[in-house]
Parts: sequence; C-alpha cells; structure tokens
Amino acid sequence: MAGGRWRTVSQGVSIETLAFEHGLLWTTLADHPENAHLSENGRSPHVLEPGDRVFIPELAPKWVDAATDASHRFRVKGIPSHFRMKFFLDGQPRANAECTVLVDELEEEHATDGDGLLDITIPVKSQRIEVRFDPVPQDEPPVDTSFDDDPAPEEPEDEAPDVKDVYVFDLRHLDPTSSHVGAQARLRAMGYDVGALDGELGPRTVDALLSYQEDSGLEPTGELDEATLAELQKLVPG
Repeated sequence: MAGGRWRTVSQGVSIETLAFEHGLLWTTLADHPENAHLSENGRSPHVLEPGDRVFIPELAPKWVDAATDASHRFRVKGIPSHFRMKFFLDGQPRANAECTVLVDELEEEHATDGDGLLDITIPVKSQRIEVRFDPVPQDEPPVDTSFDDDPAPEEPEDEAPDVKDVYVFDLRHLDPTSSHVGAQARLRAMGYDVGALDGELGPRTVDALLSYQEDSGLEPTGELDEATLAELQKLVPG
C-alpha cells in the first residue's frame, strides 16, 4: 500500500514501541483508519496479540521557518509512557506505601497514593519492572515465662534476611481479553487457578471461570461469554 506498510507483531510489541521505532506518536497509529480493527469490540489498541497486523504510515515532513544566522532549539514531541498498578494487602489498598522500583537496570524510590495506586513514567522501550515493598512487621504474641523458675538463657538468633514483597511485571505481554490466554492471565492475576497459560479452556480454567462468574454475580456458564469478557475488561482493558 502506498504511503506506508503493514507490520505483523510478536509478543512484547505494543503500539507505543512501534510508534517509537518509526518516529511517530502512538496516537498516529492508534487513530489511523487502517488500524480501526485494533479497537473493535471494546478492545484497547494498546493490547496487541501476536499475529496482529498494524499499519505504519510514512513520516510526513514538517517545515519550519527559521533564521539562518541564529541558534534554534527543537524539541521532539512525544507522549510519556506510564506504568499504573494498584496494590492491595489483605484486601485493602496498600496506601501511601514506599517502594523501590527497578525499571530494567534503573532503580528509583517511589510511593503509592492514598488508593494504593503506583503511577510512574517509564521509558517506552522498557520490558520489565520490579516493585519491592518492605514487608509489613508481624506482631508476635508475648511469651509467658511465669511458670519457669529458672528460664534458660536465650540463644542468639541468626539475623533475619532482608526479605521484601516483590512484584515482577513483564511489560506488553498481556494478550487481549477476547483471547483465551488473555482471559486466563486476568483470572490468574485475581487469584483464580487456571493452570498453565496455554490458551486451552481445560477443566481448571473452566472451574476458575465458574468461580469468577459466581463471585462477580454473573451466570455461571464456565464459558467466555460476552458478559464475562465485559467484566474481565474492567480489570485490565484490552
């Protein structure tokens, strides 16, 4: 096709990474008429499935009038990429919690907001994120030694290792909800046992679907029907 070309994507490729690679804004790709199929049935264009075809238009030149006897500064226009994730602990938002975030090889200190949401700007080409929280101290019950007339001296305990709550995210690897693998991944993220993420609606995935549908007030069909897909998309659009 004149004026551009088609690209078949693989796992880990997104609209953002494609646009960055070709010097375009992601909105240029997402809003292009040839890519309307990526937003069908409520699907987010940010959630691509391996094998999806994306149209890449040619770069359009832009001319700027500027004096030749002066220095000029040009800034590349872009839209920052964000990582947004809400964290919970014992069913409650992990509010205002300090954490260490490792984006590829870069380590930074951040904190969640009052709703447990972590919202940070990351490089477009980032592939992996680790979020590390300090563990919540557990109150130990007091030891009753009143019955012991001559308690034995306490032996020194080995220093406890510095254990943290660690969450690891492979970015841009979540398939659309309408795919079986995408639905399995969302169910697993909510704690339902789907077994392997193999795209097969086997017995464990069906049991997980039934449990999720009952917990969500849906008709327990054990199938990825429209109502179930719509509810799953509320968790992670796409």
